[in-house]
Amino acid sequence: MYQDIKLASGQEYILIREDDIIGIMPRANAQAEDVPELQPLADRVLIKVEDVADVTIGGVILPEAAKERPLSGTVVRCGPGRYDKDSEGKRKPMTIKVGDKVLYFKYAGDNMETPSGEKFIVLREDDILCKA
Repeated sequence: MYQDIKLASGQEYILIREDDIIGIMPRANAQAEDVPELQPLADRVLIKVEDVADVTIGGVILPEAAKERPLSGTVVRCGPGRYDKDSEGKRKPMTIKVGDKVLYFKYAGDNMETPSGEKFIVLREDDILCKA
């Protein structure tokens, strides 16, 4: 839950839990084309989504509504890892690395797209089912 705060000076702020922030954009005025440069936080990973086939093996052309949501992609960037509850100030190492090809849960993560049509998703490491 977010908390709206208005200071006596009239300035308005919103308090957000650190866990709800997915990453840091490369600059203050970031645009959609900067998505590939997003630096994920905690145990999140930025994945370039693989394209879904437009045509079946049998040659049937699929309309947009019939296409399955992508479930795989290549890891572009990784966060530093989640803080370890048993070791104060230390992070658990990530098992996913840049360049890994991964499969993930169908409805997990936050989807993003660049103006050129490249699709990305930011996921928690726990939402990744396996890596190739």
